[in-house]
Amino acid sequence: MKVTVRRPIASQVDVNNVITKVVQSSVGLQGAQGLPGASGATDETYNCSSSIAVANSVFISGLNTIGLNDSSSQATCDVLGVVISKPTSTTAVVRINGQADVFTGLIPAERYWANTSGTITSTPPISGVIQQVGKAVSTTALQIAVKPRIIL
Repeated sequence: MKVTVRRPIASQVDVNNVITKVVQSSVGLQGAQGLPGASGATDETYNCSSSIAVANSVFISGLNTIGLNDSSSQATCDVLGVVISKPTSTTAVVRINGQADVFTGLIPAERYWANTSGTITSTPPISGVIQQVGKAVSTTALQIAVKPRIIL
């Protein structure tokens, strides 16, 4: 018995449609991306309280609103990024990834972790939540590299 396998010729295959469907099924839906910042960084603007300052690490506390990270609480420690500017007292530009040159006294090559009151520390917390914010590249700049949080 002879079996014949029929293959479609190139003109019968819509390659672009197949590629598009494969990409759509493997990528899934993605959210909006922030504005590109310096050196390919991602910056986003949020509403905030007037107590939030440049160099604070922050989390999303509500619709388009940020709050200060606090490593002692699961509810308030899920790092989004670092505040790099305050255009007004109640808005903040947050660096999501890339380099943030807004600090003083960092130790180059040290990893920095979310601490209390929106601060960062080179000593990981021993209770509450541990979450890496980034790594110092100089005494004033942190390479933002937020890692998943770990509940202690």
